[in-house]
Amino acid sequence: MGEVIQFPLVDTWYYNSDRLHRYAGSMMDKQEWGIFEAVMTMMELYDEGLIDVSWDPATGEPIAISLT
Repeated sequence: MGEVIQFPLVDTWYYNSDRLHRYAGSMMDKQEWGIFEAVMTMMELYDEGLIDVSWDPATGEPIAISLT
């Protein structure tokens, strides 16, 4: 039997956190520094529990949802 690869469940903290990190990395690769900084700020707010994150199904871009 082969190895089982574990993926985080959609809409869990780990899933959103990992996806935000990967999205920020792709913005860094494209040298989109303004978007990169915005996503880094989103990661901080998400880690503090101040926002939730949704994902645009058409573009894959993160959407910040205020929890306050």
